[in-house]
Amino acid sequence: MKAPRIPGDEAERQHALEHTGLLNGGAEARFDRITRLAQQAFSVPIALVSLIDQDRQWFKSSQGLTAEETPRDLSFCGHAILINTPLIVEDTLKDVNFSDNPLVTGAPGIRFYAGAPLHADSGHRIGTLCLIDTQPRAFGNEQVEMLRDLAATVDELIHADTVNRTFRSGLKASRNELASLMSNMPGVSYRCLPDENRTMLYISGQVGHISGYSAEELMDNTMVNWAELRHPADAPWLTEAIANARLSDEGWHYEYRIRHRDGSWRWVEERGKWVTGDDQHPKLLEGFIVDITREHKARAQLNKHHGALVLLNNIAFNAQNTLDSKIQHALQKARHYL
Repeated sequence: MKAPRIPGDEAERQHALEHTGLLNGGAEARFDRITRLAQQAFSVPIALVSLIDQDRQWFKSSQGLTAEETPRDLSFCGHAILINTPLIVEDTLKDVNFSDNPLVTGAPGIRFYAGAPLHADSGHRIGTLCLIDTQPRAFGNEQVEMLRDLAATVDELIHADTVNRTFRSGLKASRNELASLMSNMPGVSYRCLPDENRTMLYISGQVGHISGYSAEELMDNTMVNWAELRHPADAPWLTEAIANARLSDEGWHYEYRIRHRDGSWRWVEERGKWVTGDDQHPKLLEGFIVDITREHKARAQLNKHHGALVLLNNIAFNAQNTLDSKIQHALQKARHYL
């Protein structure tokens, strides 16, 4: 018996096999459909999707064989991955490489083998789609091409897995980056239902800095709802203004007060809009909220200073007018005596 040699790029080939993720799960219906079709189309008792792992050949899909794996050094598929074309052995007892193979002389009694290589997206040969019979048989060019086509279909499934996994990985990374960006932004982004409590479906983590409540406590009104944090004097007009904004594409932009968890009042600036569904009916509210307490205090202080300055100017103006009047009166008296 001739054991299959190890490819020169074995480390890269093994990495490519592991990267497919095929070794991580058991049988899958999509591969089973192909091996059932191969078994019926070629009228063979056994059809396999076989993967050549480090020291074994492992069957990702198996029709007509109860074993889940066999040693790599006994495998026919270990030979098949060494060449680009399908390996065809019409009668194993007449082939010096396989005639004394335990899989030939014992169970399952292989007398015929045909295996077409399967490829990772890197091009490395990682296994085969193979046919096995317990009787020798001829295998013409037309049958070889049919086996190639079925193997190419398996390749497409393998490559689709890689694309989907890469896409999901990229999507997850993008979501993580977005979540990190949103959580580190100075303001609060939100999405809520248009009910009277403004039930939060999502609110970013920075809400804790503004309200003293965590996002988890505000989500789905778990502990408190955003609407009840609004100042009683601001809530009625704000509710009406947001309702009226349904008729506008520009949304709303308002400043109002909310009660912090510590009991203090904070000024916030909110920009939001209505989100409509496919039926054009409003479904959600979404927007952005920024704490402007410091700016509001600075603005109030500036207004206070401005008011004081205006008052001083008025006093100075009146004093000047009074002084001017007294000077004029004194001059008139002086002219009278002169």
